[in-house]
Amino acid sequence: MDNVKLLDILGRIPLFNDLSESDRKVIVAMPKAFDVFSAGDVIVREGEKEACFYILLTGIAKVFLNGQELATLRPPQFVGEVGFICNEPRIATVIAKEQVMAMKLDAANFSKLPGAIREAVKDRIIAGLIARLSDGNQSLMLLRSRNKYPTSVAQGMRNMN
Repeated sequence: MDNVKLLDILGRIPLFNDLSESDRKVIVAMPKAFDVFSAGDVIVREGEKEACFYILLTGIAKVFLNGQELATLRPPQFVGEVGFICNEPRIATVIAKEQVMAMKLDAANFSKLPGAIREAVKDRIIAGLIARLSDGNQSLMLLRSRNKYPTSVAQGMRNMN
């Protein structure tokens, strides 16, 4: 894919759409920053440690934990940011459902970006993590409201008696 098309795609990705075109050109010029995955390819593997995260630009991917499907990812979602930020092993496996083009942002390329770009990207990553945490909290509250998940360990122990 040519740089003009990549610039257009990045301009539509919330992680980058607040950046100037010249800032997006810096990102497009990063070495080894874009990967294409075929249907069935593993993008991220549970338990592996990799200092990068991926932003879906095209295609659909599925998230699995212990072999169980958890979610579907579509552009402009990103994945692997927890491992990237915390340098921790991957907590899930992500597999391309169809051909996926993704931007790969690794620690080496990230550290070479100008400070303003790094800060903007970090802010968007944090916002994404907060949104996922909020979604998780809402799901937990729904489970609690259905009495399928005790609100405390003590309540759970009482329910067992």
